[in-house]
Amino acid sequence: MSTLGVNGIPALIVIETATGKVVTKSGRGAVASNPDGCVEQWLQGRSGTSWFSGVNWASILLYLGLFLLWRWYSSSKA
Repeated sequence: MSTLGVNGIPALIVIETATGKVVTKSGRGAVASNPDGCVEQWLQGRSGTSWFSGVNWASILLYLGLFLLWRWYSSSKA
């Protein structure tokens, strides 16, 4: 797990069999976001995902909401 940087289970790491090179460590995200095209991209040596699909939008919205709530609360106290 430490050699490949696996932080949780289940994990899907795609490795090129001929060279042993890691194609992507985020195979689960690739399958979830691009199920029809990820294998083709892996065969071309690409990760199968874009940076956009790897973003945890729920966490970003949660923190943004908490920040805005805090700003509103701080401004109403002044």
